Amino acid sequence: MSIEESVIAYIDNILKTETPAFILTATLKECIANSYLNVLEKIIASKVIDPSLEDNYALRQAIQKNNWELIRILLQDDRIDPFIDGNILFDRGCAHNKIELVKLLLSNEKFNPTKNSTSALYNVALTNHLEIMKMILADKRQFREYEYTHAINSSTNQGHIEMVKLLLADERIDPTNGDNTPLYNACTNGHTEVVKLLLADKRVNIQDRNNRAIIAACDKNHTDIVKLLLPHVDLSKINHPRIQKIAKKLEPKQSTGWFDALNTVMNEYHIKSISIEKGKACNVVFDS
Repeated sequence: MSIEESVIAYIDNILKTETPAFILTATLKECIANSYLNVLEKIIASKVIDPSLEDNYALRQAIQKNNWELIRILLQDDRIDPFIDGNILFDRGCAHNKIELVKLLLSNEKFNPTKNSTSALYNVALTNHLEIMKMILADKRQFREYEYTHAINSSTNQGHIEMVKLLLADERIDPTNGDNTPLYNACTNGHTEVVKLLLADKRVNIQDRNNRAIIAACDKNHTDIVKLLLPHVDLSKINHPRIQKIAKKLEPKQSTGWFDALNTVMNEYHIKSISIEKGKACNVVFDS
């Protein structure tokens, strides 16, 4: 007979008698410590032991161990509070892509996404768990505003294209937060496709914070991104070593100075022609 079979036989025996509470409690803890899942299912089904005793000790231990099968068993008992410690179970489920668990928690009317802080949206965006993010965004209950901000910032920083698409389609997501931080993140890390998505959003201000987006792309030598941004910026207002020489040679009535400067300073971008009017965005044509 295996150890677990022996434990089951022992449980069958004590469930038939009036066993002191402390023995039942010790038995429950022993089963949790050793992950005797079959035994735990039998205990919970009997209703003899309250699995929420000692301030939800059983669930806390299961969460700490990331024991998802034990969590599933415990949540079958309505005496268990799944929303302990500021939605920690929801956060863990999101971080580990436990779709069924997240679905179960979202379906519970007691779930309050603003009950203490939660890192759920950040974790889901960071790990690119699209199905879970879809479920969260479909839920009408509002998370805190900064959590939506963390989500778009994280996904643009990581370059998760489909996640960025999903977030930008939701009106609760502001791609201009933190002086257009999402665009800056994408430019800094060379995520060209994400930059294209952000440029297509009319809310995004490409020239925010003294054109830090294009400056970041220049510093990191992300040529493709610089090409995308150049037509949308006023070069004369960019305080950057590579571009200052162009601005200093600005001659509103003469465009030749601009051509000479561009050929000298930014020839690596293969610019074919450029026309600029003072105070307006420039029109740049690149070699095919």
